[in-house]
Amino acid sequence: MENFDTIKWIAEILLPVLTGLAGFFAGKRKRDNDFLKDLQGSINALSKDNAELIKKTIELNKEVVSLRKENAELKEDIGALRKENAELKTEIGELKSQLEGVKTITRIRKDA
Repeated sequence: MENFDTIKWIAEILLPVLTGLAGFFAGKRKRDNDFLKDLQGSINALSKDNAELIKKTIELNKEVVSLRKENAELKEDIGALRKENAELKTEIGELKSQLEGVKTITRIRKDA
């Protein structure tokens, strides 16, 4: 009867525990593989996003360089215009001084 009790004990207690442990370890491998697969998917998505951001950054840097070049050209043009404006102011001053002694003659138009 003692052998029967031992077999019964193994069947009722030890067998489900062993089956549970086997299932846990078999499931753990699948869970680990699924986790690694999900991780790889996340890495791929992040790499793709990073590549797009790098591409956009390069495009924006090119645009910044272009705008800086254009800005420098405009500053040069403004400098030239200011110089020309100063020369014209000087010339206007000289012309005004030449006209100081001249009388202004105005005609009055008669409508009759």
